[in-house]
Amino acid sequence: MDTKIRIENVDYYLRDANLNATPVSDCGIYPKELNGYTEYLEHSIRKLPLCKLNIKLPILKSKELKMESLIDYINQNGWVGGVVPDFVTTKDLLKSVASLETHLIHVCRVGGVFFVLKVDKEDPVKANHNVIFNHFMTKKSGNDVVLNDGSAYKGVFKATILNGEKKMFNILYSGEVDAVKRTPNGNLRHYELDVTYGGPENDFFWIENSCRLFWKSFFGGSPTLIIGSRTGETAYKKSRFLTYPKHSVYEIKQIIRDEMPSEVTYPDRRPLWTVSDGKKNLQNFLQSVKTNVKRSEMETKIKVETVGYYHQKADMTANVGLTPKKLNNNRQYFENPSLKFPYLNLNVEVKDPGIGDVKLESLLDFIRLKGWPNSVKPDIVTSKSTLVSVAHKRPDIRMQAKRLFGVNYLLKYHEGPYNFPMSDRNGNFGLIFRHFFTRNDDEELLEVDETSTKAVFRATVPYLNGSWNILYSGEVPAVDDQNHHYDFRVASRGTANPYFWKNNSCRCYWKSVFGKARYIILGARTHNVQNDPKTRSPHRIPEKSVYKVSLIK
Repeated sequence: MDTKIRIENVDYYLRDANLNATPVSDCGIYPKELNGYTEYLEHSIRKLPLCKLNIKLPILKSKELKMESLIDYINQNGWVGGVVPDFVTTKDLLKSVASLETHLIHVCRVGGVFFVLKVDKEDPVKANHNVIFNHFMTKKSGNDVVLNDGSAYKGVFKATILNGEKKMFNILYSGEVDAVKRTPNGNLRHYELDVTYGGPENDFFWIENSCRLFWKSFFGGSPTLIIGSRTGETAYKKSRFLTYPKHSVYEIKQIIRDEMPSEVTYPDRRPLWTVSDGKKNLQNFLQSVKTNVKRSEMETKIKVETVGYYHQKADMTANVGLTPKKLNNNRQYFENPSLKFPYLNLNVEVKDPGIGDVKLESLLDFIRLKGWPNSVKPDIVTSKSTLVSVAHKRPDIRMQAKRLFGVNYLLKYHEGPYNFPMSDRNGNFGLIFRHFFTRNDDEELLEVDETSTKAVFRATVPYLNGSWNILYSGEVPAVDDQNHHYDFRVASRGTANPYFWKNNSCRCYWKSVFGKARYIILGARTHNVQNDPKTRSPHRIPEKSVYKVSLIK
């Protein structure tokens, strides 16, 4: 049976309760192995130990809804083999499409890659049954309890869909690996585990479940399925002396995946499903996505151009023409990730630079000196900080607007004095990190004052049948030799921390868009000794230190 779909298992990772991924290559753990209960596959007359399915499981604190762990894996390891896929998705989604299940699906195109996921939630009762049965078949002792803490063992797979001998689509996806078994040559053989009412002896299994389970095991790289037959609302009397209570597994059966299509093929009527139909379903779906989802989420349709630079002096006036600092040779650490980053101490006292020109003083002085760029009067004059706050829907922002000679001046509104301390803004970490990449030599000290180098930008934002013309200024931390802008950010654990993606990534994105920054340099830092295991054995990284840098496009 040749499906013309080539599946390759490229890695494994452990998804923890916080949806982080720990790959096998980074001290991760392989999926759980089947236990001795597989002996009941050969000895069906023996009584299977009781597996009750109606036990109450702890409520999950976090559920994976947006491929968080796979995205984290990609952030850590990059694209598998350096090859950018056409699609990134999940085993569950591929199974659903191939078997023509009905689901609400979300598609997002980023950087030319289509990210596809299911939006609707699975049946919680069915999900709990599978969690319990998987634990039953892999637990190491009878005293092991079902944790259901959100952790899961996942495989990373590549699927290549062929049309003849030509590659049509390249898909990267992840999926839970229920159980494995070591082969004599040391390889891992995957097993798909599932629980169904009545099991394979019931016609309902083949009519309603067989297609779904075939594709689930296919995309999971599992040549074998182990099906738990369960009771329903009443007990099941298997024999005169053997009765199983309601909501319990009474039998396990092994099914060879590649034999399943023949079980639903009949000589006198159309088969229930065929492998070729499943492949066609998947091909049509992927082609439809590629044809109809044209605009990338990265294409904001907001056009930003740099129209000038100036140095903001301490008195908030503008010294026109001075350019931002250039990146130094330390850029090698984000250009070559294989280089070990020297620990950068962030626990340094930094002078508070002050609040800056909250009333657009330096930009207004630039306009006074240079006039409107290209003699074009804008619709709005504001700051990069204000645009970023609006774009990422900062909830506590208050705005102040003033219209003068047909131009709207827009700024963030502050109550009271503008003298909140640097520690409240946590800005000193970013200043120290940025200085590391822009200092002239290793001996140059970080000097902080109210001055900064800014760029003047013009943004064109589409609106109904026209567009807004916005003139604004914002600090440019550094540029390279081609004058490309770079932004800097420090975050606890960097890209490996879901908190960054959930709470800070949106702001970082819009900050780079409105700052016309091609790249964001993100430093992963430690916390204090009490709260960060990386500061203790075996890592022993100093507290409040950057230990890794990532380049985010």
